[in-house]
Amino acid sequence: MIDSSLIKNLQLLPPAKWLSFQAFVASPYYNKHQNTRNLCEVLTHYYPFQKVTFPDKKILFQQVFGDRPYHEQSLKDVMRYLLELLQSFLAQEYLRDHPEHQRLLSLKTAQAYNMTELFERKTKALTKILDTRNDVASYNITHQLERLQVNHDQRMGKLSVAHLTNALDALDHYYLLSRMEWVTAMKNRNTIYDTGFVFSEHAAISQLAAELGIQQHPVFMAYNMVWQLLEDQPEEAVYQQLINYLQTHEAELPKANLFDLYTYARNFCTRQINSGNAHYLQQLFELYKYLLERELLIKKDEMSQWSFTNIVSLGLRLGEYGWTAHFMDHLQTALPETDRTNAYNYNRANYHYHLKDYRAAQQLLLEVEYTSIFYKLNSRHMLLKIYYEETEFELLDALAHSFKLFLLRTKGLTGLQRKTNQQFIRFLLKLAKIKEQLTYQLDRNAISSARSLQGKIEEHPQLNSKQWLLEQVQLLQE
Repeated sequence: MIDSSLIKNLQLLPPAKWLSFQAFVASPYYNKHQNTRNLCEVLTHYYPFQKVTFPDKKILFQQVFGDRPYHEQSLKDVMRYLLELLQSFLAQEYLRDHPEHQRLLSLKTAQAYNMTELFERKTKALTKILDTRNDVASYNITHQLERLQVNHDQRMGKLSVAHLTNALDALDHYYLLSRMEWVTAMKNRNTIYDTGFVFSEHAAISQLAAELGIQQHPVFMAYNMVWQLLEDQPEEAVYQQLINYLQTHEAELPKANLFDLYTYARNFCTRQINSGNAHYLQQLFELYKYLLERELLIKKDEMSQWSFTNIVSLGLRLGEYGWTAHFMDHLQTALPETDRTNAYNYNRANYHYHLKDYRAAQQLLLEVEYTSIFYKLNSRHMLLKIYYEETEFELLDALAHSFKLFLLRTKGLTGLQRKTNQQFIRFLLKLAKIKEQLTYQLDRNAISSARSLQGKIEEHPQLNSKQWLLEQVQLLQE
């Protein structure tokens, strides 16, 4: 039962939404089936649905249907209906979060019922709201609203040239801005996964935007700068231009777009860091601090575990230990409840690793659940570093071997993830061999081998923990 689609999806509801869903199911407008209400009430006692406490299907049936003889199909039917109610609930939640969509749908229904006075009054109110916005979604709603007004004018026997013109103008903005967003997203994906997608339409989009007077739209201009940032060898001036533009025009850019645009900027810094441009560490750290100050890393009152982890990693690499500890302790509550413990334990382990408190780091890593590829890769990665720095060469060899098998056999890894981790292991094992030789004075040529290895690491364009490897190989030469 706990592996059913219903329970798996209900598990993902935060506590506040679970309470709202109970009220939704209890409403006779949305649900007239008593057994479905019974099931929801019973499930309340087991939320958030742990396997050890969840009842088997016969006990669950008895709690829902009382003294009726057990009939499995009846239980399946009521669970299926509750799942359908969950889908309806999610639609209502969407409308609650997007009131302009709710207003548009109510206008369509009012028009269908010939509620002329209500339609005209509420149309004016929605138009007034949309006139203050310039995000992509608002142009889509404006287009649909203008079409409704064209239909309304036709019913009233009026000529609706203005509404036709407005509908076309909104459609142009919606199409071009959306197209620019998605083509930019595709180009960004290509830099990560090398999809082989041929980008031939950027020039055509820019030309059409110029013809229609959309080229100076803040959203279009910002994404155009991101496009330049995604070219093969972008100049640092392009990055600075983008950051300056985003900060100067912050009030004119929708928050959803700002989040995505700053993500592109952060990804650019990360690529530069991975390519060996270490000065971008400080730039990215300052950018994160600015985004924290402006609350631009928060979506629906939550910060993603990946933003949290990236900030901690940067702070530690820059030696900002006090700031990082304060950040972790005070911002952990902003993490989604389902990810909070895991993300905090992993980042605390990383914190102790940087303080060279390896025992504490290993203890915390034992508490990290491998809920994603990130934790599967990076927990092993951190352990390899610990074993190296603690000169635990046998443990290092064993983990390196199992890690290589993991990289070969695990599905879902990108080619880049697989390659950069394999190269890290290869260089680390060579480094460990040189360190072992120096530790036990096994080879007088070990220093020369270290110099040679340093040159190979420096020449490598994409390598996990490249700076750490260089630091370690330099220590061997001192």
